[in-house]
Amino acid sequence: MTAWTLTLREQVTDRVDASSIRLADWNGKRAGEVERTPLKVGRRRMCLADIFSLRTSDDVGQRIVIEGDLRCFDRIGDGHAAGLFHVEGGVGDRAGGSMSGGILRILGDAGDHLAAPHLSL
Repeated sequence: MTAWTLTLREQVTDRVDASSIRLADWNGKRAGEVERTPLKVGRRRMCLADIFSLRTSDDVGQRIVIEGDLRCFDRIGDGHAAGLFHVEGGVGDRAGGSMSGGILRILGDAGDHLAAPHLSL
């Protein structure tokens, strides 16, 4: 299994929808594929590699580690189901929404609606 470590390249000021950063979606993928993961930043679409540097390692456990101040990043760990999602810094709103398993560890502040379910209107 692969462990993924993302390091924020520089501070982001626009809101980022980080729901596409998903361990389950990355299983079996190569680093180049993961770096092309789309992120919505404000009104723009960017790739993960535009915002983060990525390191991988073969590991016994499944995990994503994100290093940096992610207070503008909403929906971190959205739908997380297995393994460890570890953030070394603060996160934005709706972190851990609709998780069904695994661990979300945040070493910083969290925005509103931490671990809240998604509501259908």
